[in-house]
Amino acid sequence: MNNPALYVKSNPFQRRDAQLVLKKYGPQLAPGLAVLDVGCGTGDLTVDILAQACGDFRLLLGVDLSSHMVDFARRNFQTDRIFFDQLDIATTEVSTFRARWGSFDRIYSFYCLHWVKDLNRAVGNLGSLLATGGEMLLVFLAHNPIFEVYQRMAATSRWKVYMEVSILLNGDLLNTNIHKTCLVISCSDVLLQFT
Repeated sequence: MNNPALYVKSNPFQRRDAQLVLKKYGPQLAPGLAVLDVGCGTGDLTVDILAQACGDFRLLLGVDLSSHMVDFARRNFQTDRIFFDQLDIATTEVSTFRARWGSFDRIYSFYCLHWVKDLNRAVGNLGSLLATGGEMLLVFLAHNPIFEVYQRMAATSRWKVYMEVSILLNGDLLNTNIHKTCLVISCSDVLLQFT
């Protein structure tokens, strides 16, 4: 999405779901923690919902792949404890990013990771950014009816050259008729819960 002003007006489902998930799964945070929001987009959810849920944090950093989104978030939502930076979570290494920002006590991601092509690398990077004893709460689509549309488009000669559609979980290709819901992963002891 290259139009942050439009996106910030068009994300009610992400906002609603983030509130519901944080209410149910969001841990009570001790004061002074560093928090990372992966796929922050325009930053509105980071500030309006996540910051409220996190309480008295030391640092809340929202990151996104899109420079348009990060610039919008900085202009509209950055404060003395809430910052925004550009990061491709599936990059080959995050050591420079970690040297700049440190590690994080809590990492959250709402509806971002299903867009990431190399999910294994992304999750590995998240793990390397997580402080010892830290926790992650990741929400992403495991399946959506639109995935079937993508698969059908990818099978046509017109769209095949532009698309590669596969759904992987733990390295195994999923039968898309099995998982038809949102996948919530809460990682402290690695809990997978299909809701």
